[in-house]
Amino acid sequence: MQFKARGSETWSPVKTVGFTSTGRISTQVTVKREVAQDGWYRLHFAGTPTSSASASTPDFVDVQ
Repeated sequence: MQFKARGSETWSPVKTVGFTSTGRISTQVTVKREVAQDGWYRLHFAGTPTSSASASTPDFVDVQ
C-alpha cells in the first residue's frame, strides 16, 4: 500500500499487504493523529518476472 500527500508528486510505501491464493486482500492501516494528513492511498503491485507492475485507482482521505 502506498500514500501520496496532498500537494506531493511522490508515492511512499505505507504497508506490505499479502494476497490470498484467490488474489483477494484485506488490510487495515492505522495512522497516528500527529502525522495524519490529507492524501491518496492506493495498492501497488511491483510485478514479477511473469506479471506486469500495476496500481489501483487511488482513494482520497480527508483528515478531519
